[in-house]
Amino acid sequence: MKFKKFMAQICTFAFMFSNLINVHAVDVNVVVLGDPEAGKTSVIDRMLRNTFRGNYCHTKMPESYPLQIGNYNVYVWDIPAEEQGAAQAYVGRLAMAAIVFDVTDPNSTKYIGKYVETIKTAYEGTPIFLVANKADRSSFEMCYDALDKGVEYGITYLYITSAKTGEGMEDLKEMIFRLANEIAEAEVKALNEVYAENNKVLNAIEEARTALIKANVAFGEAESNAANAKTPGEVEAANAALVKAKAEYNAARDVFEAKQNQWRLLGQQLMRRNRI
Repeated sequence: MKFKKFMAQICTFAFMFSNLINVHAVDVNVVVLGDPEAGKTSVIDRMLRNTFRGNYCHTKMPESYPLQIGNYNVYVWDIPAEEQGAAQAYVGRLAMAAIVFDVTDPNSTKYIGKYVETIKTAYEGTPIFLVANKADRSSFEMCYDALDKGVEYGITYLYITSAKTGEGMEDLKEMIFRLANEIAEAEVKALNEVYAENNKVLNAIEEARTALIKANVAFGEAESNAANAKTPGEVEAANAALVKAKAEYNAARDVFEAKQNQWRLLGQQLMRRNRI
């Protein structure tokens, strides 16, 4: 009989879910991409700390900057140019991305399409911000010409900024944080729906477990009766009861296993949704 194995499995699954249910925080990952010297780190500094460092320092390793928005954790990732093709390795699920380019450097716009393709390939449907930085050193015509590139690639959110002077940064920050809050609230709603479905499945598992116990007991009794039957009539009746008990046990086991599998899938959904 495999009944003990089934009971051990359900205990293991219950422990796994207890670990999942204790994870309440929703994290929103925002990745900042762009060529070297486009001003990615300066944009992040201005957006998060309202500061500007005049000295250029090349970002060598991916760095994340945590920020609390209401009940949600927002992580803004500064990804070096050489690491941007593998950005997903650092952030898990991506909520949105910002591509920063130097509006005074014509070469800085050449690879916007590459960054857009990287994001869309790894994270389909991710909102993308195109940030024309260093506006304090350029004309409006140069800025808008550069932003036309974003329109070509179907980027919805287009911003002209200067990390040095702060121009356009408040609007960019407000929109990123507003969108982060909306994404997090939608994710919490989806998580609550999964948790509610999980509770239904757990109740169904308990009912299936109870039915399996009863079927196991009945099967054991039928086996004992069949072994002790003496007359042909008793043997025939006992064997018929044994066949019936075995069929009922197998049916109860199948239901129990099906509910277990359903519960596993819900657990996978929760683990995938635990990080945005």
